[in-house]
Amino acid sequence: MSSSLYWRPAPREEPPAHELSYELKKAIAQRAWGHDGSLHGDEITIGPDWVPYLEGLSDAGIDGADELIKAIKDHERVLIWIGG
Repeated sequence: MSSSLYWRPAPREEPPAHELSYELKKAIAQRAWGHDGSLHGDEITIGPDWVPYLEGLSDAGIDGADELIKAIKDHERVLIWIGG
C-alpha cells in the first residue's frame, strides 16, 4: 500500500490537506516518526524550529520543502502526517 506526506494549517479544523512529494516524505520521516516513510505517521505539529532543517532540504533540491516552509511562515504551525 502506498502512503503520502500531507500538511494542513494547525489546528486541524482548518482547510483540507495538501499532499507533498515522496522525496520530502522520505527526507523527514526519520526525524518526525523514526522510520523511512513507508509506514503511516500520526499527526505532529511543526513550526518555525523546523524551518532551518527544511531550508537545508530545499537547498538540496527536495521538492515540496519550499511549500512547507511557506506554510509554516504563513500559519506559524502546521500539522504533518503520513497517510494512505
